[in-house]
Amino acid sequence: MDKPTTNRYKAFKNVKSFLQQYHDILILLNLYGVEEAEYLALFLLLQTAVDKEGEETSQVAASKATIKFDMSEFIYELSLTGSVQAHQLHFHELSLELDKPLGYLADANDIDAHARAINLIGLLDNDDLTEITPQNIIDAKAKAAAFFDIMDKPKLEIETKAAETTDVIIDLMNQLDEPKNRIGKIIHSKQKDLVEIWDRIVTVGKPSGVRHTSIALKIMDEKTSAILRKVKATFTNGTKTIVKYSTKSGWIQVHSLETGNWTVVIEFPTYITEILTNVGVFENKLARFEIKLKKTPPPTPPTPPTE
Repeated sequence: MDKPTTNRYKAFKNVKSFLQQYHDILILLNLYGVEEAEYLALFLLLQTAVDKEGEETSQVAASKATIKFDMSEFIYELSLTGSVQAHQLHFHELSLELDKPLGYLADANDIDAHARAINLIGLLDNDDLTEITPQNIIDAKAKAAAFFDIMDKPKLEIETKAAETTDVIIDLMNQLDEPKNRIGKIIHSKQKDLVEIWDRIVTVGKPSGVRHTSIALKIMDEKTSAILRKVKATFTNGTKTIVKYSTKSGWIQVHSLETGNWTVVIEFPTYITEILTNVGVFENKLARFEIKLKKTPPPTPPTPPTE
């Protein structure tokens, strides 16, 4: 989740804590029980979606760590053997270059670990080092290649999974706003002594509060549905202008806009500019769009002159 969505999730958790803390008082109010039950049921679904996102990203990172250590341990053990034989052959410089600790690979950052692995494999691929078989070199190269393939995978998969779960999480949050707002009305009308505490929890801009998302755009390529990052969107209502750029997950979100009609201009190099007019913004309502940008067509070649 991005930072605004994370903050919004924390705000919903604050509301849940409030409902639990004052349950014995609030449950006595007419109409309250139904709203509390709906809120808690939706919050459980939201919590499950958030936990699932965290669990999946942890699994991806763990998979990469396992492959990295497997490569490091295999090449480290070959290097120790090669170092000893090189010393016996009086190749003292080669012996020193191969005499590396396991952490030389396992504890290095990913780019350095892969580069060091390739360098050690090159040193080991030496006809004089007869203790290192051709199959050893093939296996070492395969392990280095496997690590190279997965080096960026956690980052890419985390971004992909975040994009996949964003829809679910935001939808659940928008649904949660409704019983939350109805609970607020009940408290304001029937339980005056809790109004100040309630308002402090849900007030926009407070540390425990939340900024309501007014407009959310998901930006993709029309043909491939690929996420487009760093797309520029300009929001204006005639008196105020706000510029935002799409995130790694393809989302552009603006919060707490003034109510009324807004115009949104979406621009991205090599794509046709998209303009949304009269986008209505209402209090506690989300205007959400899925935008598929079209590539700018190539220029038509000039017609050759006729004879």
